[in-house]
Amino acid sequence: METPEPSAAELVESVVRAGADAGYRIDRDTEGRLQITAINNEPVKHSLTFAVTDQELRAYYLRLAANTGKPVAASTPWQTWTLLMSAHLDEAVYEAEVLDRACMITVGETGFQPMPT
Repeated sequence: METPEPSAAELVESVVRAGADAGYRIDRDTEGRLQITAINNEPVKHSLTFAVTDQELRAYYLRLAANTGKPVAASTPWQTWTLLMSAHLDEAVYEAEVLDRACMITVGETGFQPMPT
């Protein structure tokens, strides 16, 4: 039996959970978008706000889940999503810190990525 695809709310919650596991506090901004407000309990220097639609997040999930069973992935679509998305989130936060300016976190060809604002 195939497991159903996760809902948009489940995908968003998984991003928040992955962030928390990495030491990121993720809140909602005044427009309801996810925003990283602290890293390891230190307020972020520049805003890091997610600019990702439910459809983009779902497409991103499907793209990562397609790697299930491959050497860089895990044995189920959800585990693969969690593993790869978490790594991409860490990479995006690192790149945003290197840019040292406010960024929107978007979904690009290689996963989450910071786009300077």
